[in-house]
Amino acid sequence: MTKLSSINITWLSVVLLFGVTIIYYFFSSIGLDRCYWNYIDSDFCYSVASLRFIDNYSTGFVEHTAAGEGLPIIQLLGWFYVLMSKLGYLGNPSFIALSIDTDPLVYLQQFVVFGWLFSGFVYLITIVIVFYCTRLLTNSNVISVITSFLIAVSWSNIQFLLRIRPEAFSAALALLTLYFMFKANKSSTVSGYACNMVISSTALVIALFAKRNAMPYVGLLPIGLFVFSSNAVDRSGRKSKDNLLKVLITTNLVLFPPLLPLMSYWPQFIGSFTFPMIFVVGAEIIGFVLLIFFVVFLIFVVRSYKNDFDWFSIGNIKLCLRNALIYLLLLSVGMAIASYIGFVHHNTINRYTTFVLVLIFLAIGLGVSSITLGWKQKIRILSLRMLQMYSWSFKTVILTCFVAGLWIYVWYMFSNNVDTQIAIAVSRSLFEIVHPSSSMSLLSYEDNNSIFNYLLSVYGSWFKHYMTLRWSEMLIVFFTIAYQAIVGFSKDMKTVIFLVFSGMMLIFFSALRLLYPFYIIYEDLLTVIAIAVCVKIIIESVHRISHVSSLLFVFALSCVVSLTIVSSTMRIQKSFYMYTEIMEYGCDFPPSGDTCMCDVYYAGNKFGGTGFKGIIERQYGLGCMESVELRSKKGDISY
Repeated sequence: MTKLSSINITWLSVVLLFGVTIIYYFFSSIGLDRCYWNYIDSDFCYSVASLRFIDNYSTGFVEHTAAGEGLPIIQLLGWFYVLMSKLGYLGNPSFIALSIDTDPLVYLQQFVVFGWLFSGFVYLITIVIVFYCTRLLTNSNVISVITSFLIAVSWSNIQFLLRIRPEAFSAALALLTLYFMFKANKSSTVSGYACNMVISSTALVIALFAKRNAMPYVGLLPIGLFVFSSNAVDRSGRKSKDNLLKVLITTNLVLFPPLLPLMSYWPQFIGSFTFPMIFVVGAEIIGFVLLIFFVVFLIFVVRSYKNDFDWFSIGNIKLCLRNALIYLLLLSVGMAIASYIGFVHHNTINRYTTFVLVLIFLAIGLGVSSITLGWKQKIRILSLRMLQMYSWSFKTVILTCFVAGLWIYVWYMFSNNVDTQIAIAVSRSLFEIVHPSSSMSLLSYEDNNSIFNYLLSVYGSWFKHYMTLRWSEMLIVFFTIAYQAIVGFSKDMKTVIFLVFSGMMLIFFSALRLLYPFYIIYEDLLTVIAIAVCVKIIIESVHRISHVSSLLFVFALSCVVSLTIVSSTMRIQKSFYMYTEIMEYGCDFPPSGDTCMCDVYYAGNKFGGTGFKGIIERQYGLGCMESVELRSKKGDISY
């Protein structure tokens, strides 16, 4: 281990230690043995859905007609329950055991509590990703640690320590997409660019599986290309681009045929489905894909201006089309990989995971054979010749038939019941991504007289957010831009503008549902990192400061430092204010009105919910809320 690696690990350890300290403080102060139905939202849904996932039932939450969200959280939480049970910390993690227990409200409590502990791991993952992303953009461990500390004490992140929700995980994975996007564009090789972009798109799709609020990243990632003057693909020749394009086409041909049967479940996700709806939905999906392709193409066209090309020449149009197709194919590879990850189960090898295992073993076998038998050079030469000769001809047909034959064999030889339940969940998640118009029903514009009034109210929420919570950060950005305008813009300023713009788009998208307080974390992560880059810009300016601009530098640095202190103080005050509110919750009475454990939509059976409502009513012999109230008054709620 090099000295630099040891230093980096030391700083990372400081971040983790601080995060663990925050977790311990909040959990020990609030108490994990408190009444777990203090919250009126998703603790019950995700806990029960994870138990259903463990027993190979439908999750009862991802597949219902709300949005098809939360699959990664249910998977990870289910695996966490199984691990803790094997270590002896949990009882039997089983939906069947929950449904037959005489006191299911108390039986579920242990899983809700460990769900809060699981949220602690997500909290640590979030601040670690912030640390690495900030270090990539600032090359400073000190600034990265301070930035991680700010996120660690921000209520946008702390609130998810106290409930089981997918927003923090989705926001962290979405930030990871930016991290690998930046790494891809800084890579010196085409292969490095492609690998990092595939990882970036895989993380993006998993983030979308968890929560659809990450959807703006689909457009923000290609916009991020404006931050860089060029990348490895831009600098490569036409032959390298063509080879990369052929590899991506082949990879998509291999990965996507097994996923096509998932489309057979899509009609059940569409209300009032009729045969003509097939063509309507198909046209909407194709239109959405073409819209993404067109936007990416336009970005490449505009970006080509600085390369001294004629924007509308035939050569430039072809180049931009090729680059846009490469980008879209990289995104589709990530989508396929994320889909296969969605099929992973803790105790069952199904047809989808078997298919991937076959491909992995074939690749490993080929790699080992090439090394041990001396075939490495021959395979490399053969691969290059195949790429050079590859065309949409007979070889493509042969390849497609081989993949289809292998898929049919795997499908019928390794078919089992767990496929149906997991396939429906993954299918629903994919459908909501490629058909975003199906989520329009989630918007709250029906509460307004017109679309204009609705958008005006959304803008009001967005503007109020920046005026009340982000005014100090925006002033830091303003002072930095003003200072850069006088002394000369640096390349890091484009990164700041991109991050701030991305945060604004994310919070506006989240405000469309008028429920954005839970979704502030998407914007908060990017804003804090943007401020970190601003601090880096101001501090680095001291090395090239002149006598004329010395007073300006002192003024700018003083403003940035002062506003950073104000911003940090506001974050800490907000966190502890919300903490005192939580401490006031009692266990004598459950929350008023239907909750996620008694709501007919989320917890019932008719609409594809978790079924927990029926369990409560059957075991206690009363209505759901009446049973909860009676059980809470009885006391003795610790399992």
